[in-house]
Amino acid sequence: MTGFALLVISRPYKPAGGWSPNPNHSLQILIDHHRSSQIITDGEPNLMNHSNRNRLFSVVALGAMLVAMVPMTSFAADAEKGKALYTANCSSCHGETGKGDGPVGLVLQPPPRDFSVGEFKFDPDADGSKGTDADLKRVISKGAAEFGGNQMMAPWGTILSDADIDDIIAYIRTLKS
Repeated sequence: MTGFALLVISRPYKPAGGWSPNPNHSLQILIDHHRSSQIITDGEPNLMNHSNRNRLFSVVALGAMLVAMVPMTSFAADAEKGKALYTANCSSCHGETGKGDGPVGLVLQPPPRDFSVGEFKFDPDADGSKGTDADLKRVISKGAAEFGGNQMMAPWGTILSDADIDDIIAYIRTLKS
């Protein structure tokens, strides 16, 4: 029954005149179907009364709709943790303020990325948008050389955890002036 509920809720009701943009039509069809069907368990009619079945069905349908509406997002990264990780691992090249002016960064050619500008060079996931969190995560994890950048930007994926990299990215986002 739940599978049917998800299918019906996810598709608009198609009346004789064509598709309806009103999701209430789909829910009404679902309720009508539920009321007209008899639930059978092991060949025996279920003894749950009609009112209890409707309440149970309503809870299941509401839960399915709520699950469908929740966006799939990850937990927010911690910029404060990111700052500590950035200072320990990134600032020697990118500088304390992210301008690419760390002691090692001053002698590198090309110089390290200036995070205070907020412009990024790579689009590793090829989504047409350079410098997304996913792009930064791949460059930090695999190193810039993997994407045609400077080989001095080492891969950090074996040293830092995914959560650490997410925290660093959250901190990098705070550096844009």
